[in-house]
Amino acid sequence: MDDRQTYLIAFENGSVADANRWASELKERILDATSEASVEQQRDIPYSQDLGTTLSLVLGAPAILAVAKALGNWLILHRQVGITIKTSHGEIIGTNLTSKDALKLAELLLAQQDKK
Repeated sequence: MDDRQTYLIAFENGSVADANRWASELKERILDATSEASVEQQRDIPYSQDLGTTLSLVLGAPAILAVAKALGNWLILHRQVGITIKTSHGEIIGTNLTSKDALKLAELLLAQQDKK
């Protein structure tokens, strides 16, 4: 049985260029944190020339804590960024997040995983 879930992370409070940079930086942090996650940048507009302002993550329960920790560490450097995490079961919207919110974020992601 495959327990993998797809998560889409969109970035708020910035330009398209900012979102591209943030997506690229966060992708690298997640890939450094775990090999059990598949992470890709996606374009919101298919014909645009940007690399992608949204991150698509596919991961199972074992990788969620590592991803949440990587996201929390990334948020230390980017407090101004709001994020929206979309799943097939709903959305998690975070603004003014800190690294301390990483545990709560992991709990929310795991709750989304359990709804599968």
